[in-house]
Amino acid sequence: MHDLFRGDPGERLRLEDYWADFNDRFWQTGDPGFWKLERQQTFKEPGDEGWQAFADGRWEDSLRILDARRHEFQSYYRRITENGFATRRVRVVEEPLTPYLQWELHVLRLRHEYGGLTHVVGADAVAAAESGGQVPEIYTLGTEVMYEAVYYGSRH
Repeated sequence: MHDLFRGDPGERLRLEDYWADFNDRFWQTGDPGFWKLERQQTFKEPGDEGWQAFADGRWEDSLRILDARRHEFQSYYRRITENGFATRRVRVVEEPLTPYLQWELHVLRLRHEYGGLTHVVGADAVAAAESGGQVPEIYTLGTEVMYEAVYYGSRH
């Protein structure tokens, strides 16, 4: 799938530079909005209280923590709407579901409920594009910028 980029210029950003760039640009996103393609089947999210409860084996606590974030999700997606764009996500899942994906699907349900539109597809939906390896994790902000998330170390 990388051949679709046709050698267009890009630059590798350190994580802190990526976050600064993303945060500067996100709230100015134009049409067609924010799009995210997620393919990895497991992640570590040590800064997230709900994920930490999940990782510690406290499933019910994790779900309670997520449910308590409803107001946060509602406010976040209201702000996105007020800024004139929408967020859309395609989440590729493989079976059997990893424990992480079982947890993340709860997060995505809440996001979807408040405006973070999510479409979940099976790995067969992207199989034709994966002859050279898994499709990359891609984020777009309007037509201005595209990021490819490259995970290594403790994030993945």
